[in-house]
Amino acid sequence: MANNLLERADSLVRRYYDPATGQFLSVDPAASVTETPYAFTGGDPVNRVDPLGLWGLNPLSDVAQAWNDTGGKAVRWVKQHPRDAIGIGLGVVAVATGGIGLGADVAFEGTFLTTTVADATALATGAGATYLDAGNCFSGDRVACVGAGLGIAGVGGSLASVIGDFFDVEVNSLPFAVIKGASAFGLLSGLAGTVFDPFAMSLADAATCR
Repeated sequence: MANNLLERADSLVRRYYDPATGQFLSVDPAASVTETPYAFTGGDPVNRVDPLGLWGLNPLSDVAQAWNDTGGKAVRWVKQHPRDAIGIGLGVVAVATGGIGLGADVAFEGTFLTTTVADATALATGAGATYLDAGNCFSGDRVACVGAGLGIAGVGGSLASVIGDFFDVEVNSLPFAVIKGASAFGLLSGLAGTVFDPFAMSLADAATCR
């Protein structure tokens, strides 16, 4: 009986499948996840495939679901919070350009143009992000108040760097060390604010949905 059963069964990578009954002949090794110890493709062999004998796949719907769970959620969040999304984007640019300016000046003694453009960009975008956070803060958003506070520290660091660039402070001097220390502190504050904003807002959204 067993031999006859195997003769009419299709051999997959991990298990035998009986097309006559639409069932596997052995328990699914991933049954704790699939919750279907013997069913083939979750009971939907027309629309799904299971080449490994582990779980059913539908390339079109599974990819669509994966997008909906990741990128789709991000797109929906941006549509629901356009002002916050712009602020976070500006914060990312501020941190990136501030890091470039600081790294170019300290590690490579970058040119005046390189460091000034990077520091000025960090100052402008950081100020924009802080302005947006401050507006939300004045509207009663406590999360935005924290982001605005961190943004102010970041803008202060960027401003110190721009002043140092403008006066062409001598490298390895005490004023240079003070300015770059303030710039590094501002950069870390800006990074903290950029990370804090989306994290705190996602927690707030999750709490609202409960």
